Amino acid sequence: MALGLNSVNLHQWEEAEERFYNALNYANKDNSMRSLIYHDLGLLYAEQNMSKAAIHWLTESISGNSPNYKTIYLIAREYYKLGKINEAENWLKKGLNIAQKENLPTYQIRFNLLKVLYTESDKEMTEKTLKEGINHFLNENDWNYVEEYSKYLADYYAANQKYQEAVQYYQLMIKAQNKISELGALK
Repeated sequence: MALGLNSVNLHQWEEAEERFYNALNYANKDNSMRSLIYHDLGLLYAEQNMSKAAIHWLTESISGNSPNYKTIYLIAREYYKLGKINEAENWLKKGLNIAQKENLPTYQIRFNLLKVLYTESDKEMTEKTLKEGINHFLNENDWNYVEEYSKYLADYYAANQKYQEAVQYYQLMIKAQNKISELGALK
């Protein structure tokens, strides 16, 4: 499974898919292992914007198990991508409830950001929510999310012809990428 996830990270889609299906063959009746593999297959398809396939495998991964907030996040995101707002918001509510019950502020913020990115028509609210999220991730030194949401905000500013602000957040995105590289470097 780890090799499959590595292949996903490297965008080696066919290799990742093959590794996950091979892992399924070995998992036999180990339902917890199968659930993890189903989740990884869902992630593989989500990363390729194959939302229907992603949703299939992600929902399969939580059938019969207690729902995982990370899986629910991906399901909600894929439904948003398909324009199925009601389904997305149902999943988003489930995920937000879990994140609140388990006191997971990062995922509370991520669920709120997901909703704003796909449904908010108030530009000021979108901007405010993205800035708050980025500040949270900066305070947590969570550079992966700083990178992800800085790009969203930079693209938002560029689309609204606020180029100085766009450059500022593209620079923050690059800083985050550099931090991620530094953290992964051998010391």
